[in-house]
Amino acid sequence: WIQHQDGKLEPEVNINVDDFVEFDGSIVDAIVNFKTGYLKLLKKAERLKIATKSKDSRKIWRLCKVLSEFSEQLESKFIIQDSVETFSKDIRMSIRYIRNCIDFVKYFSYYDVSKKVPFSYYNVVTDFASGLENLKLLKKEKKFLKKCGETNSLPSREQYRNHLRKI
Repeated sequence: WIQHQDGKLEPEVNINVDDFVEFDGSIVDAIVNFKTGYLKLLKKAERLKIATKSKDSRKIWRLCKVLSEFSEQLESKFIIQDSVETFSKDIRMSIRYIRNCIDFVKYFSYYDVSKKVPFSYYNVVTDFASGLENLKLLKKEKKFLKKCGETNSLPSREQYRNHLRKI
């Protein structure tokens, strides 16, 4: 981040001369677009923080989707070292939480998510998602969570985590 004379902070972008010359298209336009998009992302991240307190998992999913899409677009044009750590620092949320947000969107569609299931349960599934996917059980767990939310019969998070560990 750099501070202008008027006190306004903006993300700083450093680029190697070779990359500047070899970049496909206008590097200046790409950097301006990145900075504009990043500042918008930070504003939406504030809404993500507020949404985590409301525990509306669908709203959290939509905001996580914004973070995930920005991350994908960014990585398609630039190589950003430690992007999750950078998001974490700028958004002021833990690295694990940012990773979970990105993985939440990777493993769950909007329609897999229930407003009646707290985001913390989706975090538990996300922790085990790759293993469940390999065993072809991820879809079953998504349905289980949604059903439990609709019938108001969620096990405790610890019981659910132990259930997934056994699988």
